[in-house]
Amino acid sequence: MSYRGFKRLLGESSLERKSRFLLGALTLLLITGSFWIYARMTVGVAYDATLNSGRLLVAQVLYNFHIDPQIGQSLSDFQKGNADTETRALTNYQFRLYKPHSREAQHRPDADEAELIADLKNHPEKFEEKRYLPAAEKFYYYGSIRMTTSCLKCHPTARERDELPDLKPGMFYGAVRIQLDSRLLEEDFHLNRAILISNALVTSLLVMAGSYLIVRYVVVKPVKHLKEVSDQIANGYFNVRSEIQTGDEFEDLSFAFNRMIRNLMNKQEELSENKAALDVKVDELARANLALFESNRLKGEFLATMSHELRTPLHSILGFSDLLQQAEGLDDK
Repeated sequence: MSYRGFKRLLGESSLERKSRFLLGALTLLLITGSFWIYARMTVGVAYDATLNSGRLLVAQVLYNFHIDPQIGQSLSDFQKGNADTETRALTNYQFRLYKPHSREAQHRPDADEAELIADLKNHPEKFEEKRYLPAAEKFYYYGSIRMTTSCLKCHPTARERDELPDLKPGMFYGAVRIQLDSRLLEEDFHLNRAILISNALVTSLLVMAGSYLIVRYVVVKPVKHLKEVSDQIANGYFNVRSEIQTGDEFEDLSFAFNRMIRNLMNKQEELSENKAALDVKVDELARANLALFESNRLKGEFLATMSHELRTPLHSILGFSDLLQQAEGLDDK
């Protein structure tokens, strides 16, 4: 079966196709756009939550280091070992303390991080930095450590006296790097995007199906009914009426259509009456024309007869008059 035959089988019209296509395209565009914006906002919220997690972990890391570095590492290992699936993305972290003044290699920043730590040091108004490496599935949060009055009670330590002899409040001491694993977060993003895309497609299909039914039975069906009535009127069947009971503008249009048909019938009746009267006038005019023609014929016959009857004696009179004029010796008497 061809496409045209399939359309005829479904009773599909051009208005129906255009409305369904436009509504479907607009619905798909709107839903896809809204879901895409929602997905982007969700990603932003998730990264903001990761950023907040880094901020909260800085205080915990510093507290652990103040207790004992080994104890702090043990606490971190305990958290990572006991984290469930829902909180693993926030508790599965690694930390590192950077001290630019330290001579120990473990506290010295790497080459790619030295500029970032120097930027934190040179800008007192800046307290944090972040770095995201999608390829490595790592998220790094850098928290600036600046000395406070309470810090000066313990610092500088005996080991730090040669390195930081003039510690003052507000002075840059170092930075804490919190390394968070973004793999689980990316997996959640991909799952969320897949669910959103699936919902967008399913919702678009449902809206297109609903719009098809609405266009087919709410818009196209009354229009096709009016078209059928107009076709019958065009073929001369004036006894048909439009029967649309939808309670909307189509019903008003149906009433207007029926009024138009009644007015058309009244005009046709008036035209028929005028035609009949014209036929009577034409018949009377034809009879008058025949009577005039008959009168004209009788007049012609009368004139011909009178001309003939008068010509004969006149010829005799004219002949004798000529003879008398030629005679001699005749007086007036």
